[in-house]
Amino acid sequence: MVLDPIVELGGNFAYGLTDHYAPINTTDPNASMGDFLGADSFTDIDAGGFANFRVMEDLLVGAGLNYNHQTDQVTGVFTHLQTFAAVQYFVGKRLLVKVVGSYAKSHIGAALQTPWDDTMYSGRLRIMYLF
Repeated sequence: MVLDPIVELGGNFAYGLTDHYAPINTTDPNASMGDFLGADSFTDIDAGGFANFRVMEDLLVGAGLNYNHQTDQVTGVFTHLQTFAAVQYFVGKRLLVKVVGSYAKSHIGAALQTPWDDTMYSGRLRIMYLF
C-alpha cells in the first residue's frame, strides 16, 4: 500500500502443510497410499512486513522483518528471522545515499543432533548518482 508521498507499507503471510507418503505401503501392499514418511512432512508458517516513511523532504526511513517457522514431524523445529532498518537521503535531488543495517537469527532444533543458533549482523552503504 502506498500513501504517496508519506508512507509505503507491505506485508505477507503464508501457511504450508506437507504430508509425504512413500510409493508403497509395506504393511498393506494393496493400499491406495504408501507409508507416511514423517521425516519429509512438515508445517511451515511465514509472516513479515515493511514500512517506509518520508519524515521530511528528501529523507526516508524504513524497517521490516520476515519470520519463518517450520516444524518437521521427526527432526524438530527450525526458525529464521530477518530484519532491516534503513535511512535514505537525497542530496541535491541527484545523489542518493542509503544506509541499511540488518539482523538475522536462525534456530535449528534438530531432534537427532544438538540444536544450535546462528546470528548475523550486516550493514551496507549505497551511493547512487542520477544523471
